[in-house]
Amino acid sequence: MTGGAVEVVLYHLSDDPDRVLPAYHEASRRMAGTAGLLGNKLLHALGDPRSYVVVSRWADWEAFTAWESGAGHKDQTAPLRPLRDTGRDRPFEIYRELAAYAGDRATTLVADAGKTADAGKTADARKAADAGKAAEAGKTADAGKAADAGKAADVTSGAGAKQKEGV
Repeated sequence: MTGGAVEVVLYHLSDDPDRVLPAYHEASRRMAGTAGLLGNKLLHALGDPRSYVVVSRWADWEAFTAWESGAGHKDQTAPLRPLRDTGRDRPFEIYRELAAYAGDRATTLVADAGKTADAGKTADARKAADAGKAAEAGKTADAGKAADAGKAADVTSGAGAKQKEGV
């Protein structure tokens, strides 16, 4: 399972919010410098004040599995283990990144996601054509509006297309 970053989502529950942040910081401190770990973050559910998730980002599947099977794994994550949401079938999920958007630019990360890249190219061509038509008509302000409309279509069509394929 190569080909892109991996994100691991760990589910936690706590009735005592004062326990969560120190445990998260201690586990993160212990994991600092771990090969392949790009970072992590703690999220708090808006709909359930007891629910927290830790999302860690790994360079790839191999880096994550090397760490997970290593001797330090359990010690590094020990501060958060008592808070693990054991009421779930699995207290974690692992996701491989397929595509991402940064601003108005799409990045397709796996070869089989070509349809998303094609949708982005089509929308980019449409943006350029719309901006060119507006500029030819002497409406430079409208050119910017057309480009902005194209960007919105680019984000909607590209992301939506990939989500539908993956579900």
